[in-house]
Amino acid sequence: MLPSVVHTYSVLPTNASGKVDKKALSANLVDSDNEVSSDSDLSEFEAKVAAIWQEVLGVERVGRYDDFFLIGGQSLQSIQLATRLSSLMNETIPVSKVFDNPRLAELCQSLQSESKLELKDVHTEMAEDVAALSAELPSDINSCLSPKPSLVVLTGATGFVGAQLLNQLLQDPEISVICPVRADNSSHGMARVEAALLAQGLDIRA
Repeated sequence: MLPSVVHTYSVLPTNASGKVDKKALSANLVDSDNEVSSDSDLSEFEAKVAAIWQEVLGVERVGRYDDFFLIGGQSLQSIQLATRLSSLMNETIPVSKVFDNPRLAELCQSLQSESKLELKDVHTEMAEDVAALSAELPSDINSCLSPKPSLVVLTGATGFVGAQLLNQLLQDPEISVICPVRADNSSHGMARVEAALLAQGLDIRA
């Protein structure tokens, strides 16, 4: 596997402890790339994504042709980036999209070119699946859906996926949700759940 870009230095920047200063090194890479791509070249959407890169990587500037992994991005940061992009796009963005499109311009193009999948009601989708499967079942087997639940126990509500599921469940006033979380008391537990929703820009008033 050959790198797409090679940067050479006569001296590597170091911090007070004498170790390589990765942030300073990343900043140098950004400055180098920005010689051919300035902030003014970015579209409105690219600027929003670039701002997320800056926060995740701790760099001051990002150019259109910067490579996420060449300016300091690692596996952990790629997960953080995918999470932040999911909030921006209001849909789940897989980490693989970051690896497949490491440069800012191509990542933005990929995000904008894919049409957002229209989410179906869970029960509607299940009914369609059951109808399709029923055609394949022997005649002596009676398939049916369980009644719509009125009480749901949701674990992992403070995580990324759990908060998304909780937000969907809270849209239905006929469903009550119990969320077991580690907390000192019920108020602390509620605060943790609300914080998880707010962190993703989800409505806690539902």
